[in-house]
Amino acid sequence: METRTPTAAGAAGVGRSGRIARAAASAASDRAVVTALCVGFFVVRLPFRAKFLVNWDAVNFALGITESFNLQHHQPHPPGYIGYVAVGRGLAWLTGEANAGLTLMSVIAGAVAPASLYLLARRFVDRRPALIAALLFGTAPLVWYYSVVALTYIVAAAVIVP
Repeated sequence: METRTPTAAGAAGVGRSGRIARAAASAASDRAVVTALCVGFFVVRLPFRAKFLVNWDAVNFALGITESFNLQHHQPHPPGYIGYVAVGRGLAWLTGEANAGLTLMSVIAGAVAPASLYLLARRFVDRRPALIAALLFGTAPLVWYYSVVALTYIVAAAVIVP
Protein backbone atom coordinates (compact mmCIF):
# COMPACT_ATOMS: atom_id res chain seq x y z
CA MET A 1 0.00 0.00 0.00
CA GLU A 2 1.35 3.33 -1.04
CA THR A 3 1.15 6.31 1.26
CA ARG A 4 1.20 9.82 0.02
CA THR A 5 3.11 12.53 1.73
CA PRO A 6 2.21 16.16 1.35
CA THR A 7 4.35 17.96 -1.15
CA ALA A 8 5.02 21.62 -1.62
CA ALA A 9 2.75 21.63 -4.67
CA GLY A 10 -0.04 19.94 -2.71
CA ALA A 11 0.30 22.36 0.19
CA ALA A 12 0.24 25.29 -2.21
CA GLY A 13 -2.96 23.92 -3.73
CA VAL A 14 -4.61 23.75 -0.30
CA GLY A 15 -3.48 27.31 0.45
CA ARG A 16 -4.82 28.55 -2.85
CA SER A 17 -8.22 26.93 -2.32
CA GLY A 18 -8.31 28.40 1.19
CA ARG A 19 -7.63 31.87 -0.19
CA ILE A 20 -10.32 31.38 -2.81
CA ALA A 21 -12.81 30.30 -0.15
CA ARG A 22 -11.93 33.32 2.02
CA ALA A 23 -12.25 35.64 -0.99
CA ALA A 24 -15.66 34.16 -1.84
CA ALA A 25 -16.83 34.56 1.76
CA SER A 26 -15.52 38.14 1.82
CA ALA A 27 -17.31 38.93 -1.46
CA ALA A 28 -20.55 37.48 -0.11
CA SER A 29 -20.15 39.51 3.07
CA ASP A 30 -19.49 42.67 1.02
CA ARG A 31 -22.62 42.00 -1.05
CA ALA A 32 -24.62 41.75 2.16
CA VAL A 33 -23.19 45.07 3.41
CA VAL A 34 -23.91 46.77 0.06
CA THR A 35 -27.47 45.45 0.08
CA ALA A 36 -28.00 46.62 3.66
CA LEU A 37 -26.62 50.08 2.85
CA CYS A 38 -28.82 50.45 -0.24
CA VAL A 39 -32.00 49.24 1.41
CA GLY A 40 -31.34 51.10 4.65
CA PHE A 41 -30.65 54.47 3.06
CA PHE A 42 -33.53 54.06 0.61
CA VAL A 43 -36.07 53.26 3.32
CA VAL A 44 -34.85 56.03 5.61
CA ARG A 45 -34.89 58.73 2.92
CA LEU A 46 -38.05 57.84 1.03
CA PRO A 47 -40.50 59.54 3.46
CA PHE A 48 -38.49 62.79 3.35
CA ARG A 49 -38.69 63.47 -0.40
CA ALA A 50 -39.38 67.10 -1.23
CA LYS A 51 -43.02 67.75 -2.05
CA PHE A 52 -42.19 70.90 -4.06
CA LEU A 53 -39.48 71.87 -6.52
CA VAL A 54 -36.79 73.50 -4.39
CA ASN A 55 -35.22 76.00 -6.79
CA TRP A 56 -35.16 77.29 -10.33
CA ASP A 57 -32.94 74.46 -11.60
CA ALA A 58 -35.41 71.89 -10.31
CA VAL A 59 -38.23 73.79 -12.03
CA ASN A 60 -36.28 73.74 -15.30
CA PHE A 61 -35.73 69.99 -14.98
CA ALA A 62 -39.45 69.48 -14.39
CA LEU A 63 -40.31 71.67 -17.39
CA GLY A 64 -37.87 69.67 -19.51
CA ILE A 65 -39.77 66.54 -18.51
CA THR A 66 -43.36 67.76 -18.69
CA GLU A 67 -43.36 70.55 -21.30
CA SER A 68 -40.56 70.13 -23.80
CA PHE A 69 -36.86 69.50 -23.82
CA ASN A 70 -35.68 72.87 -25.15
CA LEU A 71 -32.24 74.20 -24.28
CA GLN A 72 -32.99 77.60 -25.87
CA HIS A 73 -35.74 78.06 -23.27
CA HIS A 74 -33.54 76.54 -20.56
CA GLN A 75 -35.81 73.52 -20.13
CA PRO A 76 -33.54 72.26 -18.59
CA HIS A 77 -30.61 74.66 -18.45
CA PRO A 78 -27.49 73.89 -20.54
CA PRO A 79 -25.83 71.43 -20.94
CA GLY A 80 -29.23 69.76 -20.88
CA TYR A 81 -28.57 66.71 -18.69
CA ILE A 82 -30.00 64.40 -21.34
CA GLY A 83 -29.60 61.18 -19.34
CA TYR A 84 -31.01 62.73 -16.18
CA VAL A 85 -34.05 64.07 -18.01
CA ALA A 86 -34.60 60.76 -19.86
CA VAL A 87 -34.56 58.73 -16.63
CA GLY A 88 -36.67 61.45 -14.98
CA ARG A 89 -39.28 61.14 -17.73
CA GLY A 90 -39.53 57.41 -17.15
CA LEU A 91 -39.86 57.82 -13.40
CA ALA A 92 -42.31 60.70 -13.84
CA TRP A 93 -44.42 58.41 -16.01
CA LEU A 94 -44.35 55.78 -13.23
CA THR A 95 -45.09 58.22 -10.41
CA GLY A 96 -47.43 60.54 -12.30
CA GLU A 97 -45.53 63.74 -11.50
CA ALA A 98 -42.17 65.23 -12.53
CA ASN A 99 -41.11 66.19 -9.01
CA ALA A 100 -42.02 62.77 -7.63
CA GLY A 101 -40.04 61.06 -10.38
CA LEU A 102 -36.98 63.27 -9.95
CA THR A 103 -36.98 62.95 -6.17
CA LEU A 104 -37.37 59.18 -6.48
CA MET A 105 -34.28 59.17 -8.68
CA SER A 106 -32.45 61.20 -6.03
CA VAL A 107 -33.50 58.80 -3.27
CA ILE A 108 -32.29 55.81 -5.32
CA ALA A 109 -29.01 57.56 -6.09
CA GLY A 110 -28.69 58.58 -2.43
CA ALA A 111 -28.95 54.92 -1.48
CA VAL A 112 -26.53 53.73 -4.17
CA ALA A 113 -23.82 56.36 -3.56
CA PRO A 114 -22.81 55.23 -0.03
CA ALA A 115 -22.82 51.60 -1.18
CA SER A 116 -20.58 52.53 -4.11
CA LEU A 117 -18.26 54.40 -1.77
CA TYR A 118 -18.12 51.30 0.44
CA LEU A 119 -17.07 49.16 -2.54
CA LEU A 120 -14.47 51.71 -3.58
CA ALA A 121 -13.08 51.91 -0.05
CA ARG A 122 -12.95 48.09 0.21
CA ARG A 123 -10.36 48.09 -2.58
CA PHE A 124 -8.00 49.92 -0.25
CA VAL A 125 -8.99 49.21 3.37
CA ASP A 126 -10.67 46.56 5.51
CA ARG A 127 -14.41 46.22 5.98
CA ARG A 128 -14.77 48.29 9.14
CA PRO A 129 -13.19 51.57 7.91
CA ALA A 130 -14.97 51.19 4.57
CA LEU A 131 -18.30 50.81 6.34
CA ILE A 132 -17.60 53.79 8.59
CA ALA A 133 -16.73 55.92 5.54
CA ALA A 134 -19.93 54.85 3.77
CA LEU A 135 -22.08 55.56 6.83
CA LEU A 136 -20.48 58.96 7.42
CA PHE A 137 -20.93 59.87 3.76
CA GLY A 138 -24.52 58.64 3.65
CA THR A 139 -25.51 60.58 6.77
CA ALA A 140 -23.71 63.82 5.88
CA PRO A 141 -26.22 66.70 5.83
CA LEU A 142 -25.53 67.80 2.24
CA VAL A 143 -25.67 64.24 0.93
CA TRP A 144 -28.94 63.75 2.79
CA TYR A 145 -30.39 67.01 1.43
CA TYR A 146 -29.47 66.27 -2.19
CA SER A 147 -30.85 62.76 -1.78
CA VAL A 148 -34.39 64.05 -1.28
CA VAL A 149 -34.65 66.95 -3.77
CA ALA A 150 -35.01 67.11 -7.55
CA LEU A 151 -31.41 68.04 -8.41
CA THR A 152 -28.56 66.24 -10.17
CA TYR A 153 -25.80 66.36 -7.55
CA ILE A 154 -26.37 63.06 -5.74
CA VAL A 155 -27.06 61.32 -9.05
CA ALA A 156 -23.66 62.54 -10.27
CA ALA A 157 -22.04 61.24 -7.08
CA ALA A 158 -23.67 57.84 -7.48
CA VAL A 159 -22.53 57.59 -11.09
CA ILE A 160 -18.98 58.87 -10.54
CA VAL A 161 -17.99 56.94 -7.39
CA PRO A 162 -18.10 53.38 -8.83
